[in-house]
Amino acid sequence: MVPASTTRTLASFKRLSLLATSSPTRSSPLSSLPTPTIATLTAPSNSFLRAFIKPNTHNSLTKETLKPFLTKLMTVAEMEEKTEGESRVQEELREGEEEEKVTGLLVDGDVVINEKDAEKIHGKGYGEYEEDGKLHLAPVEALLLAERGRLVVLDSEGRELTFKELAKTFTRKDPKLWTRYLVYRDLRSRGYVVKQGFGGGIDFRVYPRGSKVGEEAAKTLIYIVTEGKPINLKELDRVTKLAVSMRKKLTMALINRQGDVVYYNVLQMTF
Repeated sequence: MVPASTTRTLASFKRLSLLATSSPTRSSPLSSLPTPTIATLTAPSNSFLRAFIKPNTHNSLTKETLKPFLTKLMTVAEMEEKTEGESRVQEELREGEEEEKVTGLLVDGDVVINEKDAEKIHGKGYGEYEEDGKLHLAPVEALLLAERGRLVVLDSEGRELTFKELAKTFTRKDPKLWTRYLVYRDLRSRGYVVKQGFGGGIDFRVYPRGSKVGEEAAKTLIYIVTEGKPINLKELDRVTKLAVSMRKKLTMALINRQGDVVYYNVLQMTF
């Protein structure tokens, strides 16, 4: 049983509503989350939330004891079904076999695309032109294109790098690269155009399907969390306010223990 003082403390916090955007069959008891300092969010199939209310003190809350301050769960069908996404992956893999491969050079941890090949992939939402006038790929973009057989990456000696070697090189600079790659790959497989975020907790910007970067604005910002790892809700609140100020939708991408990605809309609510 949650002490009355704890309930009053939780009720005093501004709440954030987390609306599941996965398939309706994967329900979650976590539809609205108070904002204590830190919380550990488990997978949507579980009914357990541990909320840290004060330093050195925490209360274990089950689905039943959360009822007084959790709003009713609403399922939003905004993401395509996983099976449809997988079919898109197969289509792109076939395209990769049919299309001519592009070549990139690994320079100081960046993949720079051969000038004659740049427009072949930039038009499909990959890479950014830098001050040197060349197309640079983000690590997640290079990995995806390499995995799909669209990109050959050479080192300074002209040797072709394997996917594994490329991944090792990138993870030296970014230990969280693999989690970012899982989300990036999943979003691209669903047909979205995805670009790098701009720091401050924003991992990616997501554009509508079929849109051209530079001609249309991103509609969604992605914030990545991993199941079982603590979430700093003050940071989440800050990122939510940032998204609101930019008139963007904030989506939390939760990577569960099986490596699957589940999406939640994060909405700021005032009571």
